[in-house]
Amino acid sequence: MSIVYRSRFADVNWLTDGPIAPHIDAFKQHLADGRYASSTVAGYLSNIAHFAQWVRGKRLRLCRIDEGSIAQFLDHHLPHCQCVGPIRHDRCDHRAALGHLLFVLRARGVIAPPTMSTTPVDEELRRYDAHMERVRGLAPMRWLRLSEQQS
Repeated sequence: MSIVYRSRFADVNWLTDGPIAPHIDAFKQHLADGRYASSTVAGYLSNIAHFAQWVRGKRLRLCRIDEGSIAQFLDHHLPHCQCVGPIRHDRCDHRAALGHLLFVLRARGVIAPPTMSTTPVDEELRRYDAHMERVRGLAPMRWLRLSEQQS
């Protein structure tokens, strides 16, 4: 694990404490493997720090972080956020960063896989995705779209 430095900015400090802290290096590696620009990585880390601050305030355990807790953060906390520090309030960037976080946490086996909906429409969409991957060569999704998981 790399050395973590304390920052004069409150948002970065939230990355060093709490249940998400041990997985930040894996998150950074995931973004590096995806060849994300350094400015995007910095923005995503700021968004994850904001989420980590909220998680710590809610006293959520790591195993309770999922699409539901992220939806609560995005829908209820973010629009009325009064957190300390230079915090971004862009919902799309937060959702993207948190989607990557879920991917990393699931890949490391620290949170449960998402529950699969079994409606006929969901089953048809899964069959279509499989077709696009096998026959058409579409690359698989690297993280789940949060808005689709909430329906």
